[in-house]
Amino acid sequence: MSLSMWVSVAAAEDQAIVQKDKAFLPGNITLTAGDRLVFQNDDGVAHNAFSSTAGFNLQIQPPGTSQSVTLEKVGTHEIRCAIHPKMMLTVTVLPAPAPVSPAKKNVSASPSGVPK
Repeated sequence: MSLSMWVSVAAAEDQAIVQKDKAFLPGNITLTAGDRLVFQNDDGVAHNAFSSTAGFNLQIQPPGTSQSVTLEKVGTHEIRCAIHPKMMLTVTVLPAPAPVSPAKKNVSASPSGVPK
């Protein structure tokens, strides 16, 4: 009997960041390169999210809306709000696991006591 096994690669994840009371919640987060930050504005005022080190600048975000950005650059990044300079989020981006191409492995198995 021959069994086939496939190796798969973990999918990127969404990481929620809430903007509330003129703060990013949580204030620190660790993720893997390729993960997506989703900024949800649950505040009564507009916000923005930008990072010069991660290389993005999201547009003005009205209350009740969300925006997202995928982070690829490994390292520690400071994210701020251009409207509220005291708002800060620290994001640590870890390297993604090395991609594994789908490789088929054949495994021979025989029921116990039955010759191959």
